[in-house]
Amino acid sequence: MSKTARLLAFLFLAAGTSTLGGCASAVDLTQFYGTYQVSVSAFGKSDETLVVASEGSDKVVLNFTHGFTTDADAVNGTGLRLGLDGTDLIVDKQPIHVDHSSGKIDGTVTGRGTTGGTSIDLVLMVLPTNVTITGPDGNPFPAGSTVDYMVKGSK
Repeated sequence: MSKTARLLAFLFLAAGTSTLGGCASAVDLTQFYGTYQVSVSAFGKSDETLVVASEGSDKVVLNFTHGFTTDADAVNGTGLRLGLDGTDLIVDKQPIHVDHSSGKIDGTVTGRGTTGGTSIDLVLMVLPTNVTITGPDGNPFPAGSTVDYMVKGSK
C-alpha cells in the first residue's frame, strides 16, 4: 500500500470514528419518551408533578399533570413543544399558562435544558402577558423580565 493510500485510509477511519463518537452522545428519542417525576421551582417555592414526554408530529411534546398548560387552539395545543439536539432540550417561543405555588401567569415560554435520556433538567422562561412581576422586596422587575421555572427530575 502506498504512503498516500495509507494516509487516505487513516483519514477515512479517523473521520468515521469521530462521526460515530458524535452519534453515541445523542439521546435516542424512544429512550427519552416516557413519564418523569419532576420538581418545578420558582421564587423559592417548589411543586412536584409528573410530565409525560411523547412523540409529536414535528417535535417532542411535554404534558404536565399540573402546573403548565397550553390552549387547545394554539400552535402547541396538544402540549408544550420542545426539540432535542443531542442531549440539549430546546423550547422555542410558544404560549403557556402557569399555575404554580408561586402564582398564576399567562404568557409565552422559551427554554433550554439537558437530558441523559432518563432525566430532565430544564429551565422554562415565561414572559408574562397578564401580570407585572415583583421581586421579594416588592419592587417590579424591569419590563421584559421572565419568570424562570426550574424543572428537574427523572423517570
